[in-house]
Amino acid sequence: MHMRLGKKLTWSLLVGVLAITGLDLFFSLKRTRENLLSDVRREVTAIGRTLQLTLAVAGDDDPERYFMKLAPGLSSFENVLGVVFYDRTGQIVARSSSLHGRELPSFDTREVIATRIPVEGFFSEGVEERYFRVEPIVASTGEGISAFLILEDFPFFNREVRGRMFQTLLTILTLLVVLAVIVSAVIRQSVTLPLRTVIRHVKALGEGQPQQRLQLTRRDEIGELAAAFDRMSTQLEAARLSILA
Repeated sequence: MHMRLGKKLTWSLLVGVLAITGLDLFFSLKRTRENLLSDVRREVTAIGRTLQLTLAVAGDDDPERYFMKLAPGLSSFENVLGVVFYDRTGQIVARSSSLHGRELPSFDTREVIATRIPVEGFFSEGVEERYFRVEPIVASTGEGISAFLILEDFPFFNREVRGRMFQTLLTILTLLVVLAVIVSAVIRQSVTLPLRTVIRHVKALGEGQPQQRLQLTRRDEIGELAAAFDRMSTQLEAARLSILA
């Protein structure tokens, strides 16, 4: 079964639009992910700085005695799954109740404390991906004395991305349906129907009716085709009359 020209043009246009829209969707979701990740990083960094200031005000000679009190409060932050505190040797001294029995990301705690450089990244917990950040706790002398891990409840991030992706896809599909209807109507009116008229007249000419004329006034390729057909019909009619005379 042959596909008609109008349908070919419509599908070709829609495939092209769909490809371009797909690329735009990919880069749009990538930007969305980067923006959301940037928000998550800012949130975790702000929590870390707040904790640093709290410990500094309380006194940094023995911050470990405040860890058990701070852990529940930090876990109450929106999208924070929990927090873990480490001593100078890198051993866990306190953790949020929400993290008991849960897998923790792998990193060198003592290196974070020694270098005083935060570490961040992602780790997989089952089918879920989580963001974490490890911040050193620095004494007034500038020496690293402990560290804490903040674990972000990252599935909310994935839900947000999926929600935006679904909304974008729904919008794109709606636009494609509307575009398909408009393009199909335009192609039918501008291409398909005029070509069908030309085909009917060509068949009539082949059946011995040279008096057929299209008389289209269009100024495009179909108009040129119609004009050429009318000239041919006129010449054939003149030749026929000449023979009959």
